[in-house]
Amino acid sequence: MKYSKFKKNLLPALEKIGSIRKYDPSQMIYFQNEDQNRLFFVKKGRVRAFFTSDSGHEMTLEVIGEGRIFGENTLLSKNGRLNSVEAITPTELISCSIEQLLPLLQKYPDLLSSVFELMAATIANLSRQVLRLSFMSAPARVADFLLQVSEDPDPSLEIKNGVLPYTHLDVACSVNLNRTTVSRILKDFERKKLIAEGYKTIQILDSKGLALEAEAEE
Repeated sequence: MKYSKFKKNLLPALEKIGSIRKYDPSQMIYFQNEDQNRLFFVKKGRVRAFFTSDSGHEMTLEVIGEGRIFGENTLLSKNGRLNSVEAITPTELISCSIEQLLPLLQKYPDLLSSVFELMAATIANLSRQVLRLSFMSAPARVADFLLQVSEDPDPSLEIKNGVLPYTHLDVACSVNLNRTTVSRILKDFERKKLIAEGYKTIQILDSKGLALEAEAEE
């Protein structure tokens, strides 16, 4: 999915009211069900948003790169966080409380428009996830996920020339399948010359072929 980025000319206004926070790889930014009152802007690096079941099983919601926001549901609800977020790479965020942000949204209509545009993209991503998990076979899930990720060749996500920085476990967590199943599917895709696997990477070789796999019935 191709995401819109936060408009750079609005960044100084956000930096003025917010605070800079830095995180190391694998460091948690917040946990699922925590009280929420802050929204985050990714200035540098990338983070992973994920759900955790009562049994401890994790499912990746999305990987969020530079120029994106997360924690935006704080604008709509006072309930706990819907998911957890952790840093994947060295990450620099701008953190704003809802009390700080609301006056700024009123003052700068372009800022409000940009926030809602990014929220709409997040909702569209969630909708695609629900469709994938509800109606697709295991191979179709994996193919659709790889296609979706490759649609956004964003340097901050380390996606370039169809090469995705994903391991088998990363894919498994994103499509709610076990790693063994995903490994078998990826090996089959490689045999069909749809992808090529490297060290912690997957390269898309035939997007049209993957699209056919994504459309295949159970």
